[in-house]
Amino acid sequence: MIDLEIQTASTDKMLLRLEERIRNPRPVLVQLHTYMMRRTDLTFRKLRHGGTFRGVTWDRYADQYTRKGGRDGRGDKSTIPAWGGIPKVRGGGMVKGRLRPSGRRITKQSNLLRDTGRLATAAGMSRRFTHGGRTLRMTTRSVKYGPEQQEQRPFLFFKLPRDLQVARRIAKDHLERKGK
Repeated sequence: MIDLEIQTASTDKMLLRLEERIRNPRPVLVQLHTYMMRRTDLTFRKLRHGGTFRGVTWDRYADQYTRKGGRDGRGDKSTIPAWGGIPKVRGGGMVKGRLRPSGRRITKQSNLLRDTGRLATAAGMSRRFTHGGRTLRMTTRSVKYGPEQQEQRPFLFFKLPRDLQVARRIAKDHLERKGK
C-alpha cells in the first residue's frame, strides 16, 4: 500500500512568490532595457559609416554636390563627398567637408548620428515605466531631432525573432528565480 499526501504549505508559499513575481514585471523590463541599450549601442557602432545590421540599413553620408565639369559644363564630372578632400576648381586647396549641426566639419572618420553624442546617449538612457510599471517606453524625446533621425536611420527597434527570444529568456529566468 502507498499513501500519497500533498503538502500544500510549501506549494502555497511557492505559488505566492510566483504570483508576486508575475504582478511585478519591472525587474524583467529593467533587464530588457539593459539588453536593448546594448543592442542600440552596438547598432550605432556597427553602422557608424552606413551599411546594414540587424535588418536595418543606414545610408552613408550624402555627397555634397556634383560638379558640372569644366568651365563650359563639358568635361569631367566629379562628385564631392560629404567630407570633401577633392582639389578646388577655382583657387587653391581642397574642398572642405560639409558642416554638421554642431558647427564641426564632416571628416572621413565622422560617425553617422554622432555629431555631439547626445542622440546615442538619449537612446540608451531614456526609459519610462508606464501602466503601473508594466510597460517600458524607450524614446529620444529629450533630443529635438531624435524622432526625425529614427525615421531616416532606425536605431530603437525590436528585431524578431532574436530579441523576442532574449525577452522570453529574461521573463522565464525571473519567474523561475529561486528563493526570494
